[in-house]
Amino acid sequence: MCTSITIKSKDGHYFFGRTLDFFPNFYDDDSPLKPRISIYPKGTQLHGQLEDWEAKYAVGGIGIKGSVAMLDGINDAGLAGELNVLEECTWADQAEIEAAGQKPLMAEEVITYFLSHFKTVAEIKAHIY
Repeated sequence: MCTSITIKSKDGHYFFGRTLDFFPNFYDDDSPLKPRISIYPKGTQLHGQLEDWEAKYAVGGIGIKGSVAMLDGINDAGLAGELNVLEECTWADQAEIEAAGQKPLMAEEVITYFLSHFKTVAEIKAHIY
């Protein structure tokens, strides 16, 4: 289980940190999920599992080799996010989600997608709802 914390300083700055609690050999040399520093400049074409998109904002963070998925990151507007256990994800297939009038997005690509598309939490909420 991953854990996170956000602290607001007296002068209004936010700081956040997290744990990444996986079993010890999760990122061994043979792991297909080898972490890496990922940087996507504004305008980068990102190739997701369900769709491709262009980064509206520059994004940097800890990614997974061979994927646009990010475990955590920050964009050039100052919006930051992290991927912990996402209990709200669905096991419905792409056709079921689209039939319900919704847009499918892979859970592991949520952070990269949001940070590359939006400047604020309010923008994310407006997009979702």
